[in-house]
Amino acid sequence: MNKILFPLIWLFCAAPVHADSMQDPMRPPSVMAASGATSAVATEVPQVEAVKIAGRQRLAVLGGQTVREGDNWQDGKISRITDTGVWVTRPSGREFLSLFPAAEKKVQQKR
Repeated sequence: MNKILFPLIWLFCAAPVHADSMQDPMRPPSVMAASGATSAVATEVPQVEAVKIAGRQRLAVLGGQTVREGDNWQDGKISRITDTGVWVTRPSGREFLSLFPAAEKKVQQKR
């Protein structure tokens, strides 16, 4: 009995020690950067982390901050929120912040 019980107790006691060093892959980039993980995207340019469109209500999360269309944000104004990203109007011009910055659009050719 002790041969089975002792390793199980040791296993359950050691598991929480190693769990602190693990990172949650579903955690938004801004939270990961604040917790000590380094990310060039999260520290330099705020990233669109989420978009919610429900009827006429349009919300987006930019760098951990929830914004709506018409809100002032950094040095610009949120002019449009779409299902693929956010349009920001700045004094220097309009900028599109993509929800999927690394995604490439591929067009299939007809066969």
